[in-house]
Amino acid sequence: MNKHLRENIGPIATADEIYFIDSMPTTRSGKNDETRMKAVASGQNIGDLTTLEDKGSVEEVKRA
Repeated sequence: MNKHLRENIGPIATADEIYFIDSMPTTRSGKNDETRMKAVASGQNIGDLTTLEDKGSVEEVKRA
């Protein structure tokens, strides 16, 4: 997968780890909440979840 990323996007897209999840944390307007995903992945406080469409998706990211 990293080879594909490097060839199609560039070296900046090379991943150290790749996780597969069924749903992404998204806001009620349907946008991916990348800031919250990064916080979950790095073990930081994720703050208020009231703006998320599916709060269970955060738990899924934590388990991954």
